[in-house]
This record gives sequence, C-alpha cells and structure tokens, in this order.
Amino acid sequence: MDGFPRVIRQARFLNEYLNSKGTHLDRMILLDILEKEVFRRAVARRIEDGRKDDESDKTLSSIMKTYQNQTMQAIKYFEAQGTASHIDGTLTIPPGFENILFLLSQNMDR
Repeated sequence: MDGFPRVIRQARFLNEYLNSKGTHLDRMILLDILEKEVFRRAVARRIEDGRKDDESDKTLSSIMKTYQNQTMQAIKYFEAQGTASHIDGTLTIPPGFENILFLLSQNMDR
C-alpha cells in the first residue's frame, strides 16, 4: 500500500483491521531520502515535467513539516513493533528493488 498509512491513527487502524481478519503486517518498507534530495528532485520535476504538485518551495516545506509531525509518528509505531525496514531511497531502481526483494524474502523464512 504505497503511501499508507501516513499518520498514527491510520497505522493503528491498519493493525486492528488486519488483526480482526486473523492476519498481521509482516513488513513495512520505508524508502529513506534526505530532505535536500526531496527538494532537488521536486525542483527537477517542476522544471522538466511541469508538475504542479511540486509548485513551490513553500509547498514542499509544508509537506516536509507534515511528514515530520505526523508520518514520523506512524513510522516510529511500526519500528517499535519491529516491522519497519529502511532502504536507501536514493538508489537507482535495480539495486533498490533487489533490496526490497531481499527484505521480503527474509519474511518468507519466518
């Protein structure tokens, strides 16, 4: 589920829902990237693709503030449960994908 959960309320709901169905979350994969790289990529998209969702640095700053204030709580929730795995989000697709496959294969051994 790309981009979900984003806030602690959603994280708790997801766990409760899965538990009610007799299952659980094995792994949450987080693609880590430094804030300056987020801005660099957004500016590149804004210039190259004309993307309006990355319209201004002010908008990006607001998004990053929301991430720090809300999404990090959900991440810490899953880290405390031992289900969060971090991957370098600056990797190109092939090595990043290989890292994801490796993490998923570790779950298969449980």
